[in-house]
This record gives sequence, structure tokens and C-alpha cells, in this order.
Amino acid sequence: MSPFRFARLVRRGPLLLGAVLLSACSKQAEVQPPAPPAPAQPEPQPPKPPKAGKGGASLDPLGGLLGGSAPTGDAALALMQKYQAQLVGAWRADLGDGYTEERTYNADGTYSAKLAGPVPAAASGKYAVVQAVGTKALKLRLGDDPGARTITVGFDGDELEHPSLRPGVTGTFRKK
Repeated sequence: MSPFRFARLVRRGPLLLGAVLLSACSKQAEVQPPAPPAPAQPEPQPPKPPKAGKGGASLDPLGGLLGGSAPTGDAALALMQKYQAQLVGAWRADLGDGYTEERTYNADGTYSAKLAGPVPAAASGKYAVVQAVGTKALKLRLGDDPGARTITVGFDGDELEHPSLRPGVTGTFRKK
């Protein structure tokens, strides 16, 4: 062997040795058949609402937040009249932060409200009971015009949950 060939072999030797070792160390990857697809799951169905039972009770769209199933027909009218009579009178609430509010609902369909505190306010006018909401609340329209403010007030024993003249505040009012 000529010295020239020997030098070329020595230079390429590590490269050839690496190629031989790499092919000897590499292992053929095992090919596994793909897993069978999982059986299709049926989509869950939403629960069906219960059918109205005797007495004409229907499902409360608010999920019972205002007192459970809303009565219909004569029962709804009786409930509305009960709460309308309970609404009449003078109510007072301590709203915290130095604020108190007094509201008066009169049988003739008028109301007045007075907020006392750091930023006093007052309101008055006519009101109308629109409907009973659930079994513990009334929807009221404050004002004469069709675009008047509509609120929901809730009854809990001798307390009245009512939006305040302070924006974003609902107070617990008690009869005076």
C-alpha cells in the first residue's frame, strides 16, 4: 500500500468507522398496527323540563331564585294581590356608609323615595304592579310612560328586597 493511499485511509477511517458503528447500533423501529377507534359516545341530551302538574304550575325560568315554580291563572292573581297589599306602607333601609333610604307605597298607586346620606336623592311618582315573579316577588313599573323603569322587588317575611336610589345598590327594607 502506498503511503498516499494509507494517508487517505487514515483520514477517512474515523468516518468509515462511524458509519459502520452507526448502522450496527441503529435498530429498526417496530411498526405496530394502529389502535382501533374508540366507539362513538352519544352526545349528552339536556334534561327535559317537568310537565306542569295539577293546578297549572309552570317551570320558573329563573330556576327558583325568586321562590320556585311560578303559579298561573287564579293562583298568580291571588299572589300578586297579596304582595301588592303587603307593598303598601312605609319602608326603611340602612344601606351602610352613612346612607339610609325611606320608601312609601300608597294604595292609590303613588310612591315616594328619599335617600339620606352624603349624596342625598329623592324620587316620586306613580307605580303599577306588572306581574308576580316566582312565588316571592313582584315586577313594578315606576312611572306613567311606557318606557318607565321596571324593577323587581322580593318579599321575605316582613322584609322587602328593593333597588335603592343609589346606583347598583339593593337594600333590605323593613316596614316602619
